[in-house]
Amino acid sequence: AKAKCNRDGYLGEGFVVQGKGQRVVFKIKVPRSGQYDAVIRYANANGSQSLNLSVNEQLIQSVRCDPLEDWDIWGDVSVKLTLKRGTNTILLEKNKESGNINLDYLVIQ
Repeated sequence: AKAKCNRDGYLGEGFVVQGKGQRVVFKIKVPRSGQYDAVIRYANANGSQSLNLSVNEQLIQSVRCDPLEDWDIWGDVSVKLTLKRGTNTILLEKNKESGNINLDYLVIQ
């Protein structure tokens, strides 16, 4: 995965371009065990793409990222995650479809 800043509309200092099989790892600390809402912000102008989502080395689900009109348009996809108290490792791995997906952020609520 590569960090970039050549598109409009992302938040922060840049975003990550994820190609086939590439991974992005997040370390998330939560105050208590339980279910949390996670929001993944992405850009995708390649047709339907998906990411494998793992929590603490366990594959949880495949997350579908619907196509958007342009690479400068960002969308959100929400998923429910069960997290343990303390630090959790969340992995997003681009599935085997051709094409890329741009990741802006992951927010836990």
